[in-house]
Amino acid sequence: MSEINRRELLIGATGLTLSLALGGCEGCAKKIANRPLRRNVANLAANDPILEAYRDGIAAMQALGGGDPRNWTRQASIHQDHCPHGNWFFLPWHRAYLLSFERIIRKLSGMADFAMPYWDWRCQRSVPATFWGTGTILSPQFSNPAYPFDRVIGPTGVADISVVGPSRLATLLNETDFEMFASGAATALRGGGGFKGPLESGPHDYIHASFVRGTMKTFMSPLDPIFWLHHNILDYFWYEWNSRGNANTNDPAWSNFSLTGMFVDEDGNPVDYLVGALILAPLLSYRFETPAGCISPFKFADTAVLRKFLERGADIRFRPTKEFPAATKALRLDVAQGARTRFTVPSDAVRAVSDSASPQRLLLRLDNVQPPAEADFYVRAFVDLPEGQDPSPDSDHYAGAFAFFGAHGAEDGHEGHKATYNYMVDLTPTIARLAKAGRLSTQDPVVTFVAVPNPDTPPKASALPVEIGGVTPLLIARRAIPEPLK
Repeated sequence: MSEINRRELLIGATGLTLSLALGGCEGCAKKIANRPLRRNVANLAANDPILEAYRDGIAAMQALGGGDPRNWTRQASIHQDHCPHGNWFFLPWHRAYLLSFERIIRKLSGMADFAMPYWDWRCQRSVPATFWGTGTILSPQFSNPAYPFDRVIGPTGVADISVVGPSRLATLLNETDFEMFASGAATALRGGGGFKGPLESGPHDYIHASFVRGTMKTFMSPLDPIFWLHHNILDYFWYEWNSRGNANTNDPAWSNFSLTGMFVDEDGNPVDYLVGALILAPLLSYRFETPAGCISPFKFADTAVLRKFLERGADIRFRPTKEFPAATKALRLDVAQGARTRFTVPSDAVRAVSDSASPQRLLLRLDNVQPPAEADFYVRAFVDLPEGQDPSPDSDHYAGAFAFFGAHGAEDGHEGHKATYNYMVDLTPTIARLAKAGRLSTQDPVVTFVAVPNPDTPPKASALPVEIGGVTPLLIARRAIPEPLK
């Protein structure tokens, strides 16, 4: 696809004129320079015009008839019916969803420059105070019983810093492999292959299904107004990840994929998006207030440099250099506090990455994971965790965590949502750290998976275990850390 066509498609989809891509429209450059600013909700007072517009817009959406595609429940149903999870369409699809929703709020609230705020849970690890009102409702305006939602977490609940804190996100933003960051390649929005990368299976799934819970753990999660702010910070992370010099794939199966027949604009008319055009949205359609607080602000590259870099992409695909046959074909993990299951990793796979200078990485692919119906917990992974040692994320043996957004079926009216997912767990840093300290087993090391229920909701006695269909160790080439964009 040519650069001009990419720009034409994006500008057309986001409400700007096509003439910019063709060199015309003197006012378009000014419009882009002054595009709406997506702000950190932590910096907004409860009566800030942005939050007032958000409240008014949702109230107007609730008042629309069920036949209007902009109706509040109809908009949530888009997510239930079409959202991709566990593959590389996860980030661009939700970017398109946010773009369309923003346009509807602008029109119905009357705030022409409205931009969705974001919830940076790295620093603000409780659901923002402005999103609590009567009961579990954003404000009394949302007490309409026809549009209920609920949360399990309360106003004082605090997310696990080991899953969503600054250190964990720094690791994810330092990821150099596109599919490990954006989730794995697929041929369709659903059921076309792929896997959940650590950003999706970690912070994303955890906030949905292990922390907020209630409506947020279902595919009707957009009924909870915090959904949109949660996905907006993920959209920011993708933008920052690119800005660090990490290229998106230019594989036509990704960039030429068309998102059609799902979204509508501010007037309720169908609007389609091309994945390869959506990469420019933060440069043409909106901009982000730079996150700050518990982190050092990121310094972005020149916009023109970043635009050329994004348009170019790179010929990158996730290709294992070696897969090791699994000694254990399937695993079961009970959901009780501290329940464990173990997997033995072949020693020759471990030796390949025990030196921190190794050109390879060792990953565990967890195949056909059946999320439990009661997903009020998450899982930590450890390498060679000594018997009796506390399974703490502060341990040198800790390798990461993953959660289970996607455990939906008859309870949300869509039996077909009972799907399995593939996950990736990166063992490389933990193995190198233990090897350097002389604490890595000389025999086949053992990976231990530990269930971590939320302290406020002990697991139900009837909860079914997590079923893992298979575990496959695999090696991939380590990609060099990119040079900063200049």
